[in-house]
Amino acid sequence: MASPGRQLTLNDLDGQDVIMYSPVQARYFNELLISTLTIAGATPHYVQYVTQVHTMLVLVRSGIGIALVASGGDAAS
Repeated sequence: MASPGRQLTLNDLDGQDVIMYSPVQARYFNELLISTLTIAGATPHYVQYVTQVHTMLVLVRSGIGIALVASGGDAAS
């Protein structure tokens, strides 16, 4: 990923294991992120699809992959 002190870009997600929103139960967020990543030219490896941000954060904390969540999405952790 990025070097310490360097801000991540969408291209940094290219080839990375990513936990993604469900294409059925969280369709809006799924389509938003897929289209944004496609425009940026990034092709991540989707390892899990989930409906809840809390589930996403647990999977990230477990080392399954990385995820994009809205600002404040980790407030409950």
